[in-house]
Amino acid sequence: MVDLFWIRTDRPSVFTNGGIKIQYQKQEYTFEVLTEEGMPDMEWRSRNTGREFFVRFDPQKLDRAMLYTETPMGLRFEAMAYPYLTIHRAIQEQQEGEMDFIRWNDEANKRERIRRQVEAHALEMEHGVAPEQYGYRTPAAKGISEREYEKLADSLVVVPAEQRVEPISLGEYTKAVSNMDYDPMAALNRL
Repeated sequence: MVDLFWIRTDRPSVFTNGGIKIQYQKQEYTFEVLTEEGMPDMEWRSRNTGREFFVRFDPQKLDRAMLYTETPMGLRFEAMAYPYLTIHRAIQEQQEGEMDFIRWNDEANKRERIRRQVEAHALEMEHGVAPEQYGYRTPAAKGISEREYEKLADSLVVVPAEQRVEPISLGEYTKAVSNMDYDPMAALNRL
């Protein structure tokens, strides 16, 4: 049915931070990729923002769209997209769950910004161009408090299993600290 009745765009559209936009019968429609829970798929967005996709959609419903990339062997299915989520920003107009969505989205955006900053700092350290290596400090992320940054950055850092065990007494803790070797990547945990 998809091959017979769904319409494919003639030209690819770019997936942006505002979703992917198509025009059909002089009207613009915006779609975005969602998770199974109905929230924006942030991981998919981070990998595919800026890429071009051909869009296939049902002209009768427009309740979903299929995103395809062009390969030498034809079109390859990438993801299913749904109408762009819109919410009321004014508190008095909000419906049930819209404030939770705003908070979730804000938290997800902060987590993504911190993840990118931690990855960039790891690359800087690896290539010897980090500000700390020259006596300077990396500027703090805008709009994120230091406490919030530490909390989110700690949730991103994967600690090896042997380091997850907490010493029971003060003596065991000081012994564990004295046996530690200097690790330049540990500086990432303290940003």
